[in-house]
Amino acid sequence: MKYLFSLFLTFFLFVGCTPKPEPTLRLALVEWIGYAPLYVAEAKGWLPKNLRIIDFPSNYDIIEAMKLGNIEMAALTLDEVIILHPALPDLMIVSFLDASNGADALLAAPDIKRVEDLRNRRVAFEPKSVQAYLLDRALQLHGMSRRDIRPVLMKYDEQIEGWEKHRFDAVATFEPTKHRLVASGMHPLFDSGDIPGEIIDLLVTRQRILEEAPHTTDGVVQAWFRGVEALKSDPDAIGIVADYLHIAPAAAKNALKEVKLLDCGENLAYIDEQAARFSQIVSTVATILKDQGRIAHAPDAESLIDARWLTNACGDKKEMRKGRR
Repeated sequence: MKYLFSLFLTFFLFVGCTPKPEPTLRLALVEWIGYAPLYVAEAKGWLPKNLRIIDFPSNYDIIEAMKLGNIEMAALTLDEVIILHPALPDLMIVSFLDASNGADALLAAPDIKRVEDLRNRRVAFEPKSVQAYLLDRALQLHGMSRRDIRPVLMKYDEQIEGWEKHRFDAVATFEPTKHRLVASGMHPLFDSGDIPGEIIDLLVTRQRILEEAPHTTDGVVQAWFRGVEALKSDPDAIGIVADYLHIAPAAAKNALKEVKLLDCGENLAYIDEQAARFSQIVSTVATILKDQGRIAHAPDAESLIDARWLTNACGDKKEMRKGRR
């Protein structure tokens, strides 16, 4: 049935009568190594012509912009999507982008050796963001909570200056700022590799946008997968990413080792044989957020996903996967 729907969607998108012009969509991003395929796709001209990438200083600002309707599409982490969902119940995941495996980290000053040493120390993080989630998980797994630290609320783009001006002793951060802080003397206490699968970046938009701009949505998803493949085979791709993030190519290459870019097969797994695993991850993340008082109810994992765009972009691979069973 899903395969037939995929064929119908393809027909609708590409073979239908004279298509109605679709509106310009604004895609909100922060600087993050996991969005490398989108940077490559933008530089190569693979994104739809009516899509505009808007760079934001923090995910907190993206969440607020989504609430206000100032952007139509965004890349956000799973915890951020769960936090935003009560305000925007028609918010839908249309693609899984990347899974962090060390690129998000809790860093500390040299004299702080363990997470337990953060008691009564100043710890910086961006509120309502993945940094807050990472910090809460690090504290929870070491028998602590925010009551044991001195929280310093600080947006992501303020962290470098904050460290230089000695405003905190530890910070929850992510690449590319992570490697800059490490180069300045900080070191990791805890990272996303310690909570595998929990920090996932997602491409999200609202149901209304999917109805108004199906071709554009499909084009963004297709461009993501094209960018993932380019980073495997195109020697110029890493230079594009380095330029976008204002870091050296070697630093970009090292940062990419700490994040898993999700291709068609891995995306399909989230809605197929690993659907139960994703549902468990949603439950785990939602429980943490609920315990922190940041949400009232856990969403149903399946209701968060509109899989049409994945089955359309990866339909051939889905049929190949079925054939191998």
